[in-house]
Amino acid sequence: MCRKLKQCCFLMPLTLLACSVAFAETRGETEPAGACRKPELPVLYKSSPSDQAETLDIDPTVTVHANSVEYRENNRLELEGQVEISKQGYYARSDTAVIDQSKNEAALEGHIVIQGPQMHMTSDSAEVNLTEGSATLHNADFIEPETGLRGRAEMIDQQDELHLTIREGTFTTCQEEVPDWSFSASEIELDQEEGVGSASHARFNILDVPVLYVPWFTFPIDDRRKSGFLYPTIGTSNVDSGLYVSTPYYLNLAPNYDATITPNWIGGRGAYEEVEFRYMGDIHQSRVSGGYIDEDKAYKSEQIDLGNVDENGQRWGFNIEQDWKLDTLYTDTIGYLNYTQISDDDYLDDLDQGLQVASKDMLDRRFSVRHIGERYQFEALFQQYKSLSSSTLPSEQSYQRLPELNLSIFQPYKTLDLDWDSQYVYFYRDQDQLVGDELVRGSRARHRPTVSVPWRNSFAHAKPSVSVDHTDYYLEDWSQTDKHAGRTIPVFEFDAGMAFDRTPTLLPESYTNSLEPRLYYVYSDYVDQSDLPNFDSSIPSFNYDNLFRANRFTGGDRISDENRLTLSVTSRYTDWDRGLDVVSLSLGQVSQFERRKVTSGQNQSILDGESMLASEVTVRPDHLWTLRFSNLWDASKNETEESVSSVSYQSPNNQSVVNMAHRFRRGEIEQSDASVIYPMSSEFSVLGQWRYALDENRTIGTLAGIEYTSCCWRIQMLGQRYLTDTSEMDNGILFRFQLRGLGGFGVNDSKMDSLIPGYQRREEEIN
Repeated sequence: MCRKLKQCCFLMPLTLLACSVAFAETRGETEPAGACRKPELPVLYKSSPSDQAETLDIDPTVTVHANSVEYRENNRLELEGQVEISKQGYYARSDTAVIDQSKNEAALEGHIVIQGPQMHMTSDSAEVNLTEGSATLHNADFIEPETGLRGRAEMIDQQDELHLTIREGTFTTCQEEVPDWSFSASEIELDQEEGVGSASHARFNILDVPVLYVPWFTFPIDDRRKSGFLYPTIGTSNVDSGLYVSTPYYLNLAPNYDATITPNWIGGRGAYEEVEFRYMGDIHQSRVSGGYIDEDKAYKSEQIDLGNVDENGQRWGFNIEQDWKLDTLYTDTIGYLNYTQISDDDYLDDLDQGLQVASKDMLDRRFSVRHIGERYQFEALFQQYKSLSSSTLPSEQSYQRLPELNLSIFQPYKTLDLDWDSQYVYFYRDQDQLVGDELVRGSRARHRPTVSVPWRNSFAHAKPSVSVDHTDYYLEDWSQTDKHAGRTIPVFEFDAGMAFDRTPTLLPESYTNSLEPRLYYVYSDYVDQSDLPNFDSSIPSFNYDNLFRANRFTGGDRISDENRLTLSVTSRYTDWDRGLDVVSLSLGQVSQFERRKVTSGQNQSILDGESMLASEVTVRPDHLWTLRFSNLWDASKNETEESVSSVSYQSPNNQSVVNMAHRFRRGEIEQSDASVIYPMSSEFSVLGQWRYALDENRTIGTLAGIEYTSCCWRIQMLGQRYLTDTSEMDNGILFRFQLRGLGGFGVNDSKMDSLIPGYQRREEEIN
């Protein structure tokens, strides 16, 4: 039935919640959700056979022991008292036995235990063929220790060591003494050679009550993949709270390729089919997926209301993702392809049901080939980054790169490092609805040779470097210059630092404290670049490493004029016994000696003040807690420009998870995000997430759920409110269940982990 078996002030109240979770677990760790006893194996005799037990030489491959043996006519042997029969990894014991030496068969009675490499069985009576190793057991119990599959049958017929037939039997992987669920069947066949079981005329029972009849089905009995239905997902659709049902079916076609077919019913839309095919070869891995709905009733109605009277409601999409490892053709060469095509821009938002993580408003289509040599690296890239958002203007669409070629060469020469970076890009985009200089497209070739003199000893390093950034353009439909344009800018950098270690006097001997001062200076002259187009340059979000960037812009169309000095210091307290940086504190000050003139036409606040103070703090008292804080302070304005703070906790058994974060960028965004998984008991857990926009004073996303986990099954009910691409709130409900021992929830686990970081690690622990 599944692929494989087993499978801030604002934050103050939540900070108290996190502390309460941790305090509860230090008092006494909650038992892991669904922690179950191990399968009980059949008990043999408490003591070894008597020293007076007789040993019989019946067959060279068979050994028989008993406390007493009586020889009867017609080659019959009657054995009593701790009878033992062993043969090549198989072992049988009973109270009494009768062996027919002419047929080499044995009839066993009383407290029978038959054990093999994979299956253990008990019964009241049994017949065993000592030559073939077959056995028939009556009123028998069986258990497979590795998987926990167990059950009872009127009769078990073991044809050989790998094939077993169970007649009028019941089986389950639930380890409770009285299982919550089981399957009963007229006939159950277990093929341990193929790792597959089948059941005929099967009934699914909850406790002892049949609730579902299935004429025939197959199921896995080990970790090998097996074709069959995966667990369904049930919830509400995104149309008028209609019902959403997904029932995936997995096809194990071959060891190196498989497929999943998923019929969906989306209330208000209709029947929607999805298929995914995966292939793994010697030099490449492929994944192809697609979806189709013949008539999306909700979409058709929307389009007709908008005046598109010819809309028939047919919608589709497909994606191909492929990785190549081309070492067999050319050493150290890899390739990658990701291409998506959809029928309309709303397809992904409308038809990707289940949990909503973010608006699906971008398509990143790309094909790349990369080769890495001993002293060089080359990459070719074709890319289209397309916005699907209706609020994106045509002039705001990203340029396609058709192609982008990158070459990096690095060569040491005596005390020098010689580097050369070259890039060629042809930028293209559709010119429909564009006017004036928005129509521009063309080629850009950029070269940057660098000479540096690195120096290092045991406690210090320094690296002065000089580079020349030269760029040439060949432009189409550009009014400000000739078709040919260019710029050349020399850049000087100096980067130096030291590292000092000491042993703190008030901490254990395993701790060290390091002090790492660093100086970074960059100078590049001002060159007017206003007559050059801007294809791809922008200012990135702040992070501490940006203090040490020569160019504050990303991309290649703008090179910032710089006369900037950065002074920073980092101090760490490291516990070497635990391999943990317990405290890491970094502080850096940026001083601009001249006001910068080069702009990209967007917010220029990042690192643009005359004196910027950046800080970054990480605290990890143990492997469970992580606290992080980064901040960019403009001393000239006496205000924060950007900050990010977060707290995360994950219990030792991954059952409790707490995450809190706050993000701020002046004039743009201020949001908080909190999520939690908290076990109320060994069986019940609550899950939740809350995202709040403080700058808009409103909730932009919530997730709340409850989960029940036992040794036999799990059930999860989730309710979600999320922000659509029209900035409205929508609702959804998701219901998932799992029979323990027969796979995990599977579907939407990666989405859940993006909403509640740590969720996926918890799933791996449970399953």
